[in-house]
Formats: sequence, structure tokens, C-alpha cells
Amino acid sequence: IFSENRLSYAVVALFAVGSSVLQTSLLSGKVSNVFSPRFFVGFIVEQTWKESGPVLEPAKVAEYVVKQGGLAVLLPMLILIGLTIYEFIRGRNKYRPFLLLAFTAPYVFAFCCQVSVDILANHKFIQLTILLYDVFISGLLAILFLLPVRMRSSNTDSPTAPPDGFIQTSRWLCILTRFAGVLVAVVLLFSLVGTGLSEWFVQHNRNRDSIRLNLNSEMVQWIDENTPERSVFLTRDWYIHDFYLSGRMAYYGWPYYAWSAGHDTNARIQTYEWLLTGCAGDVELFRQTCASEGIDYVIVDLELLSYIDAHGEHIANGEFFFENLTEVAYFPNDSEARIFAVNY
Repeated sequence: IFSENRLSYAVVALFAVGSSVLQTSLLSGKVSNVFSPRFFVGFIVEQTWKESGPVLEPAKVAEYVVKQGGLAVLLPMLILIGLTIYEFIRGRNKYRPFLLLAFTAPYVFAFCCQVSVDILANHKFIQLTILLYDVFISGLLAILFLLPVRMRSSNTDSPTAPPDGFIQTSRWLCILTRFAGVLVAVVLLFSLVGTGLSEWFVQHNRNRDSIRLNLNSEMVQWIDENTPERSVFLTRDWYIHDFYLSGRMAYYGWPYYAWSAGHDTNARIQTYEWLLTGCAGDVELFRQTCASEGIDYVIVDLELLSYIDAHGEHIANGEFFFENLTEVAYFPNDSEARIFAVNY
């Protein structure tokens, strides 16, 4: 608002929004709710149920903000108060408090609006605000750490007798102030960085298992050499697997990515599980369904046969595929994978 080039920022913002809308319209396929903003207060804060319905209590919102952000949120609030008092009284740069308020806008937006079916996506707005807050927090820490140096230089440059309007303070009080400033900076730095380090170790310990992809997979090589590039495979709902190295499409992969982009994965999983049963053993219906869904091949391996539905039942009908479809490839070293051609 206070920048001399604010018109340039408006042009950049216009192009950014236009580019986003264009990409959404061209790349989202038939999905119409990739971006579907609606008013939704509270983010993921648990609401209290009363006779009139769900009620969002401000105390719970404050508790979540403090637990989630900690000092990264509390310090900017104190900085805002301090800057407002200091800069308006001293008549200095009055724009910094407004800038800090502008940095808060994404945080407020995250608690007031839902932009997609996945409300957790609003975490991006919260992270953006905290990243911008770090500019002011870093400035505060720098001032506290450099307080002894700044006070020493000011004492060196000043005359022996203080000018009119200045209060001469005790030397020990100045030393104590410098020491306290550095001590506060160390405590704040340790608190801000220490929580991140502890979370990093937790994340590291939770992800000790590694997933290895076989770049020389025989199955991938066969698929690449013997199937059209636009082929669609009925597979296990993998989120990562050697199969994806072939560049072929899976009819039903890990649903979160498609669901969060606005696709109707609930309808897709019903069709997917229906196909795993062999359409209740009806070969003609199975072929018709595959034709309408564009499925060309089926990969039956140990992972697919172990698929469990929401009711805890193994529904994959391995015998149906062996008896009614044409097996075109077998890879005993790839989870005993067998590729069947639908031949519809």
C-alpha cells in the first residue's frame, strides 16, 4: 500500500491469478471444484456441540494458535505492540506495524475460508504467515544480540556530558541491560530452533523404513516395450511402485492426491472394488465395465490379492482373472505379478 511501485505489484498479482485460473481450467479435466472457496470458520479447531448446533469457542482457537505456533506467533504480537508505540511516539517509520498486519492476512484467511475439499490445505497459508513473521523475529534477535555493540558505539561517539533531554544512567545498569538482552536472545533462539530440531528427530525416527524402486525391473521393461503409452492398468492402489516408472496410467492409485484436487474418488473406489471382485464373477459385465472405464490390462500380484476393503474383507477374486482373462506376462521376482489383457 505504501510502496511507490504498488501498481507493479497489482499487475504481478493479476498475472498470478490469471495463470492459476488458466492452469486449473486446462489441467483439471472434468473436475469443476478444484478451487471452491467457501466461508468456513475455525480451520481444524474442534467445535463444541450445543443445542443450537456446533459452536466455535474463542478459547479453543487461542489454544490451538499458541500450541501450533508458539513463540513464532506470540513474538510478532508483542513486536506489533512495541513497534506501534515506539514508531508513533518517536515519529519514525510508521509503515512496519501495517506491514506486520499484512503478514497476518494469510493466517486469518486460513481460519475463515476453505478453498478446497481438503481443509488441511490451509496449512500453507499459516506457514506463509509464519515465514513472513520470521523477518521481524530475526530483526528482534539481531537487535538483542547486537545490543552491547550498539550501546558501546553510541557511548564512544557521544560526548562526556550527555546532551539536554537525555538521562544519564548507571554504568552497571547499562551492562546489566546488555547482558539481559543477550540472555533473552539466546533463550528465544534456543526455544525457536529447539522445537524445530526436536520435531525433525521425531520425523526422522518415524521414517526409518526406506522404499526402493527397481530401475531395472523386468515388469517395467516389458510394459514399456509391449503396451501402448496411453494404456490404463487395473492395479493395487499404490502410492509409489516400480510400475509408475513405466509411465503408464493406473485406474485407481493412492486416492488422496486425486481427492484433494477435487476428483470424486468415492465413486471411483466403488467401481474399483467392484472390478476386483470380477463384477461378482460376470465376465461380460467385467469386460463392459473395463471398456467404459478405459482399462486395458490388469496386474494381479500378491499385493492386489491382499487388498482389504473398508469392512475388513479380502475382495480380490484371483481365480476370476486366471480363468477368464488372457495372461500375457509373468514376473516371479516382482511380487509374483501377472499381467492380464482384458481383450474387450
